[in-house]
Amino acid sequence: MDSSEKYFIGETFVNIKTQNELFEQIKLSLERKEKKIFFYLNSYSFYLVHHNEEFKSAFNNADFILIDGMSIVYLLRKNKYQKVQKVTPNH
Repeated sequence: MDSSEKYFIGETFVNIKTQNELFEQIKLSLERKEKKIFFYLNSYSFYLVHHNEEFKSAFNNADFILIDGMSIVYLLRKNKYQKVQKVTPNH
């Protein structure tokens, strides 16, 4: 697993592409007692990244950004990133 690999989309990116990667990063941060910032990329946060500079700066400085929404999955797949899945569970 390489969560350092970034999949770029517009003016941001994702670096957690599967639920297994998410669980592994949470586990590692707990074991190492490290504080990490996780953000969720969905259609609304994607909009904010492109319309709010302060939000974009905070968002893009997160340790991990994961996929939260099928619209983001479809957009990434359209941009040739085939091995992605919606990371957050259905409600």
